Amino acid sequence: GYGAPRATYTGLATRLASRGFVVFVLDHPYEAAVTQLPDGRVVGLREIFPPDRTRYMPDQQILRTADIRFVIDQLARPAALSRPLQGGRIEASKVAVIGHSFGGAVSAMAMSEDPRVVAAANIDGTPYGDLPDRRLTRPFLVLQSDYAETHHSDLFINGNGKLLARSAAPSYRFEVKSANHYSFTDVPFFFAPPGRWLLAQVMGGGRGAAATHQIAADILAAFLSEPLTGKPADVAVAAARYPHVLGGPVNPKHSAALAPSD
Repeated sequence: GYGAPRATYTGLATRLASRGFVVFVLDHPYEAAVTQLPDGRVVGLREIFPPDRTRYMPDQQILRTADIRFVIDQLARPAALSRPLQGGRIEASKVAVIGHSFGGAVSAMAMSEDPRVVAAANIDGTPYGDLPDRRLTRPFLVLQSDYAETHHSDLFINGNGKLLARSAAPSYRFEVKSANHYSFTDVPFFFAPPGRWLLAQVMGGGRGAAATHQIAADILAAFLSEPLTGKPADVAVAAARYPHVLGGPVNPKHSAALAPSD
């Protein structure tokens, strides 16, 4: 998410790692709240939201996409990895990018520009600039919170709708009812009780962060299985295990917009 440190996504990352995926979580320097650079310096947030995000955020998408491509470059260098990951364990030519909020939009942009990205998942993110007009040629997933909880903007609805409509590969869209924009994060757990409980009522949604993480991890694991491992998995079946998770595979001819579900 814009301005969020990578630790905010520990819960989701560890759930995916427990399913056998190697997960690298990125901090974007000068945009995340706190980032430690390779030389040991600690830098903070130097960006703010301007009044007109539609003119500012497209450039940030470009910067973030460059960050992601740089990290993928480093994955191909054995010396850049810790010892347990050396010895050909990482296949840098076959990477999936997952992001939440602004990071979700960037995941789609990274896939549109880098052939090494074989799948992308956008969790509740709004695409900016020319991204909605791009044609995605590899699997794409939109996993979103409840319209009634988050009140997604027209940019979110129409932008993701256009991406799905133009997709030339298997694409999916799911809405997790009773979850809000922050339900996919660990933000409430950064606070001690009773503040944690109070914050969870606002940021975790009616379903709660832990339950939302479980749903997200199961859907993501099924979605990533074939692109990353070659083993087909039924994404719709993974979602159907949970009540009030709406959506499924997208018919490109009927997805010009993501209309709120009943």
